[in-house]
Amino acid sequence: MKRRILSLAALSVMVAVAACAAEPAAESDEENLDAGWFQRDYAKLSVVPLGPGLRAVLGGGGNSVVIEGSGAALIVDTKCDVPLMPGASSFARWVASEVKVPISDVVNTHYHYDHAFGNPSFGGARVHVHPRAIPAMSREDGDFWREHPGAPLVPLTQETTRLDVGGRVVEVHHAGRAHTASDVWVYVPDENVVITGDLIFNGYFPFFDDTEDGSSLAGTASALRAIAKAHPTARIVPGHGALCTAADLEAYARFLDDADAVARAALAQGKSEREAGLLGEGRWDRKVLPSFHHGKLTWATSASTTRAAYRLARAGR
Repeated sequence: MKRRILSLAALSVMVAVAACAAEPAAESDEENLDAGWFQRDYAKLSVVPLGPGLRAVLGGGGNSVVIEGSGAALIVDTKCDVPLMPGASSFARWVASEVKVPISDVVNTHYHYDHAFGNPSFGGARVHVHPRAIPAMSREDGDFWREHPGAPLVPLTQETTRLDVGGRVVEVHHAGRAHTASDVWVYVPDENVVITGDLIFNGYFPFFDDTEDGSSLAGTASALRAIAKAHPTARIVPGHGALCTAADLEAYARFLDDADAVARAALAQGKSEREAGLLGEGRWDRKVLPSFHHGKLTWATSASTTRAAYRLARAGR
């Protein structure tokens, strides 16, 4: 398989990012990355108006959405601060400057750090999460949450919860076990906007969660198809990447189906996890994505996608 190596300029940036990382930036089957890639394609905040009082703030970690009502506002996902990318801090400053009403509520689409570590910046807000996210946050990132206590978490106990945000209705739906066992997605009816969290990584290779509260590829694909069917004309804010459509959800579901099939075939043939990863190399045309969880730089690539799918299949998911 043809392998393309990170350019020296890009590598110098990644070395700076990963100075204390346990794992160096890996080779990928993506095109060479120039030195400005990290800032332009991942770290920079980009504001996308979606309607009156409704804005997506892309980048800087997971994508965020600000929904303003009369005298109150709700934020979906709050980003994170990592080396060279103070996404949560930058987002909080933007909110303080641009949002003229108090932040009454926060919804975390799932418990992962890049969508939730900005919560403490909005300490006066109610933070709504799936019930299973509460123990998962403590278990997977307990040190962070002990050092950065925020508002008490409010469990979303119903399959669908309708929040009143200054007279504006915001629906929060359970997704079932999908990207994690505690995913929710959000719908803004008056503007026909869906916010998926990491049910879809639009244009990027995904990270899959192989903890006990982690991913199901089949569950994610099923959730995406259900959303696409229910909201075929919606504008969709993904967990990572640019705005997308119901057709993009369907296409991503097919990608997950394929990754799952490759991994299960490798498992059935007695192949190792590493061998399964080799089967995925170069199979899909998506962009690499870095993660900095627990101070460790890792990459989502075609090979890592198949290796993670293999681990999930081996675990019975």
